[in-house]
Amino acid sequence: MKTRMPGGRLQSLALAAAATLACSGLAEASTARYTQRGDTANGNWNSNDSCLYLSAYVYSGKNVNISPNKSIASYVNLGIYIQNICTGDIDWGNQVDGTGSVLALHGATSATLKGTVAMSMSHSNIYTGSYSAYTTNAKVDLSFAATSGPTRTRSETSTISPGVVVTNRISGTLAYAIGTGSILLDDGMQLINGNSDAANIGQSDNATLSIVHP
Repeated sequence: MKTRMPGGRLQSLALAAAATLACSGLAEASTARYTQRGDTANGNWNSNDSCLYLSAYVYSGKNVNISPNKSIASYVNLGIYIQNICTGDIDWGNQVDGTGSVLALHGATSATLKGTVAMSMSHSNIYTGSYSAYTTNAKVDLSFAATSGPTRTRSETSTISPGVVVTNRISGTLAYAIGTGSILLDDGMQLINGNSDAANIGQSDNATLSIVHP
């Protein structure tokens, strides 16, 4: 489960994380609709050595509404993917409910995201064929610094995958950024090594995400 933010345009918001839940089979409803207005900060990190590949993404935002009647003041979606090609072990997962961290924007120049996120995880081994599910916690302590001025953006994207159709409409003011900090799992594994591969911060004035399971 490798999820990467597009590096070429200011498109990602907290809402886009729901698409990952849907495509991974975690979304239960046949149709789900998310809306968001307010602060948002997003980042993507990837690293690898001779054996280990690590990938982590964060989409966060304030004032997220989930149809029909659920509101979340501060929402975060954390997704992680860990692969050890030497042992064959693969671990991947997403946050459980999206409410474990607090996002704070400081004008248009920086943002912080801090808290502990409960994770629902899966483990498999490509050599033995084993599979198991487990839970863990991720301690998130991230900072984002803008590298450009805010830019107005408006976009619509649709993704069709087996069993799911995702449509994402976004308008807002975002700035490219660099994300740094720490995402630390209960077992002591550090998921971030250096600056983000892509990140942005800003304000969404109208963002909607529709997820349909035909």
